Amino acid sequence: MIQHDFDHHLLRANAFALVAPTVLDDLPSGVTATPLVPRGLEASAHLMPGLIDLRALKQDVADVLLEQLHAAHINGVAPLVDLLVDTKLDAEAFARHWNNVQLVSPVPGQSAWLRLHDPRVLHQLLRMLEQDQRAALFGRVQTMTYWLCGVWVATVANAAVATDPASPFAPPARWDWKRIERIGIINRALHEAGTQGEAMHSNGHAVEQLIAYAAQRYHLTSTADLVEFAKRGLTINTLFDTHPQIAPAMMPNDDDDDSTLADRLALIDEDVWQAIRHDAYEHRTIEMQQCDRIDQR
Repeated sequence: MIQHDFDHHLLRANAFALVAPTVLDDLPSGVTATPLVPRGLEASAHLMPGLIDLRALKQDVADVLLEQLHAAHINGVAPLVDLLVDTKLDAEAFARHWNNVQLVSPVPGQSAWLRLHDPRVLHQLLRMLEQDQRAALFGRVQTMTYWLCGVWVATVANAAVATDPASPFAPPARWDWKRIERIGIINRALHEAGTQGEAMHSNGHAVEQLIAYAAQRYHLTSTADLVEFAKRGLTINTLFDTHPQIAPAMMPNDDDDDSTLADRLALIDEDVWQAIRHDAYEHRTIEMQQCDRIDQR
């Protein structure tokens, strides 16, 4: 659910807030954030999110924090607190659950840390996960509400899982890690394309398909090249690379050519790009869907 108008019950309706470590020193006086540090990552505690128990805040302190959120909304800037959680768990139980899901093992013997407290990461991850996988992420959390590029987004868990007191603190399992590993590239491409608000979801899917296609069709591997391809596809035309004056620039001229895709595309005349913007194509959708199926095997 997208919330365009500011909800003045935002803090009262949630149990906890998660904040990035970079804003801890900017929180109002009286607001305490406890670092959420998974076992084994103590040396990286400075990178971990902080947990604010909203139910423990004094009313005057909560009012100051709410006013800061409202001011950020009015000014169109990111608030200090951008992820809220509604759950009946106490702070200790919720911290245990969150630490379980932010430290994962894509393959046995290897661990990876997920920046789940970053709404941009969380939003794309929720888009990628299937229902049972989302259930593992939510555990006994009812709702996650987060600020994303100008709007508040509320995501509700599966009711049966979120209210079951016997629901285990299940770690992520059977997730498509090839897709998840591209979340950073997807978000960078969306940012460079100027994507805002509700378009983060639909455009996120489009960018993911473009990246998968570029990796398969042109064997692009660098983040910069994949971002450039996705950005051009999203803002100009998903078939821009098939234009006869663009196609030769998709790959380096020879093994000694160390140019980036952005370098090569920058040499294309603007009138060519304008012509591509106004052309209509249909078959890339089919190609990209085929590529998407291949990518998820």
